[in-house]
Amino acid sequence: SINLLLSLVKTDPTSLKVHASLATAYAKLSELYLHPKKLTPRNVMTWIPQEYKSSFMENAFLKYSNKAIEELQILQELSPNDPWTLAQLANQYRLQEKIEQEITHCEKLLDLSPENKDLMLQLGVLYFKKGQSGKGLKMYQRLLSNSSDKARELIAHYE
Repeated sequence: SINLLLSLVKTDPTSLKVHASLATAYAKLSELYLHPKKLTPRNVMTWIPQEYKSSFMENAFLKYSNKAIEELQILQELSPNDPWTLAQLANQYRLQEKIEQEITHCEKLLDLSPENKDLMLQLGVLYFKKGQSGKGLKMYQRLLSNSSDKARELIAHYE
């Protein structure tokens, strides 16, 4: 399907739909090589194949994840304020553990959807992880006025 999508890009290079499909295909392919614990960190796993710890798996994950990011960046150029694109970029950076890039895209998403409590929580947690406690506490204040449950969840990440 990736080869088909690549040929479609050559016939319609500015098609948002084709680039979105290609980004999705690369993202799904990258997840096949991702350590299962990174994909679902809250799940308890009793056994994980040793292959997931190999450099081959890590390199394959990065190769296809970076290709997904390239396609998403094209989409961002063609449609800069598209929430789906920003969310997909944030997710790829989360999986690659690139916290600064994830924060950047989450901030842009929050600008587009300022009442999104889940996004405020996600961004607050990222701020605390990055050592930006002041920004994390600002997210806490915003959540406190909207959702005390989410605010309690966020403050549990404060160190």
